[in-house]
Amino acid sequence: MSRKRCRAGLFVLVILLWFSIVLHGGISPISAQGVTSEVWYDDFNEGSYINWTVTQGLFSAADGTLRGVGSGPHWIHRNSTVANGTWNFDIYHNGTDHIALWFICNTLDQSFNYNPGEGYRLLIERDRLKLQLAHSGSIDTIGTNYGENFFGWWNFTVTREVSGEMDVFINGVLMICTMDNTFSTSNYFCFLAQGPHAIDNIRVLNSVEPPEFTLIRTTDTTTTTTETSPTSSTDITSPPTNPSDIIVFLMENLGVSVAMGIAVFAFVTGLMLRYLRHRDM
Repeated sequence: MSRKRCRAGLFVLVILLWFSIVLHGGISPISAQGVTSEVWYDDFNEGSYINWTVTQGLFSAADGTLRGVGSGPHWIHRNSTVANGTWNFDIYHNGTDHIALWFICNTLDQSFNYNPGEGYRLLIERDRLKLQLAHSGSIDTIGTNYGENFFGWWNFTVTREVSGEMDVFINGVLMICTMDNTFSTSNYFCFLAQGPHAIDNIRVLNSVEPPEFTLIRTTDTTTTTTETSPTSSTDITSPPTNPSDIIVFLMENLGVSVAMGIAVFAFVTGLMLRYLRHRDM
């Protein structure tokens, strides 16, 4: 009787493993591989910016956002070592002057009030967005988008692959796509408010996560929608029912190491069941 119970228990474990996949309508590659990793987040809801260092000007977080006070320039930075991943944040532009946001910064210039020296930055002007590379004492524009009238709150997402590919999204719209490999490390995240501009809800990941639905701007100002990650069970590939396709499905959705682990588990379980069956004979 005990052998039968053991055999039944092993069988139930295998069934539950596969049922968990079927009931969820498939496996999301991001959640399954565990690649999402938030490194730091700040929403300034406590009315302070204790992790930040002001090098010039004046800032306030009294309203739950990090905001420059009065006319600029206002410079502030914090430690941030993410050089490949995702930077998501909300920006308030008051419609005048500009904002500079260094999502990757390696050095602070001691001769210039310890302001950012080298790295990658977004320059947000009243009617254009620039992605710029600062190195060797110069600033080069490596990506530009015109036509926006920046005023009020805007959501920005910047992603960077290990290959050096960088994408910039505004409110889910892909605005800039370029590549540069000058820098592969980072030490700081810096914010310049040339006036009473503000930043809020900063979320930094060491994994690449573009917006779920990306609007790609075309030359005739129309947009096309490209889905970058599923949002419902009907959008996710269903698991196969043919046993010969199960391993391939697991490798595509879980990764080779996890799929092989499941395969080994199933193999060992099969051997144990066969052994127990032989002992009962």
